[in-house]
Amino acid sequence: MTQGSGGGDTTAPTVSASVTGTSGTITLNATASDNVGVSSVEFFIDGASRGSDTTAPYSLAFNSTALSNGSHSLTARASDAAGNSTTSTAASFTVNNTTSDTTGPTVTATETGSSGTITLAATASDNVGVSKVEFYVDSVLKGTDTTSPYSMTLNSTTLSNASHALTAKAFDAAGNTKTSTAVNFTINNTATIEQIKNGGFESGSTNWTATSGVITNDASFAAYAGSWKAWLNGYGATHTDSAYQTITIPSAATQATLTFWLDVATDETTTTSAYDTLKAQVRNSSNTVLATLATYSNLNAAGGYSQKSFNLLAYKGQTIRIYFLGVEGSQVATSFVVDNVSVITK
Repeated sequence: MTQGSGGGDTTAPTVSASVTGTSGTITLNATASDNVGVSSVEFFIDGASRGSDTTAPYSLAFNSTALSNGSHSLTARASDAAGNSTTSTAASFTVNNTTSDTTGPTVTATETGSSGTITLAATASDNVGVSKVEFYVDSVLKGTDTTSPYSMTLNSTTLSNASHALTAKAFDAAGNTKTSTAVNFTINNTATIEQIKNGGFESGSTNWTATSGVITNDASFAAYAGSWKAWLNGYGATHTDSAYQTITIPSAATQATLTFWLDVATDETTTTSAYDTLKAQVRNSSNTVLATLATYSNLNAAGGYSQKSFNLLAYKGQTIRIYFLGVEGSQVATSFVVDNVSVITK
């Protein structure tokens, strides 16, 4: 008897691979067959084993977030009980998991100007994109800009003269926000204030203390404006007239300017002697003369009004009298007519 040699199972399985899905949980699939039987199918992504299945239809659920977004390669290796195995041709597939944007923008704020129209600005960036920037002054929303460069203008007179804090809040499309570090800035809008009341005398003697008849609407001598004025002297006889108003120059003033309009009319013919005079003075509340700003006389008659101007800043923080003193000699008339008195402080 001659015994033949035994052959056994030497036929390897056949196998192909495919992927279902592109995000979240995807399915790794294989179709495998063998002349005797497939014992298992193992799945490989980019050469790394991801699991196996022993029962047809051969598949494996896989969380694709473990992979990067992009193209990948799946192979399936089918094995039979005899140890024969076959690896499939690679099947390419793409993973595209939408990444949640959890990164907030970066933002810094700047401010330009201290009075009038000022500019609020911000520099903002984001890993995806900035959707808008809001501007806050002292935690109060003042405006929004949706386009870079992010900025806005603001009327600073809506803010007090003081130090303020600017912050900028940047948003991205996912709703992430970031608020900048506060930037301190100072507003200094200088207020212009008229300290003289009834400077044109149109309310008669209101707010003024004057010699009888000085503040008048007598039509025989025209006012600079309106009908009323302070008409000192003009009698042609020895006479003294005065008119004054008490004011206070603010202690924080940076400007204090006295102006008035004066017309000198005289019957004097001399061109050398000052017989009649008008003094513009600063006096204190006790009527002590602090300064004589100017002295005018019959020699200054020029046939019309001219404006006079003086700096009173030296008297800031003081209560003073703006005092006009007219003194006329005994022979010929000289009139000193004052109108539109003003003291502007800033």
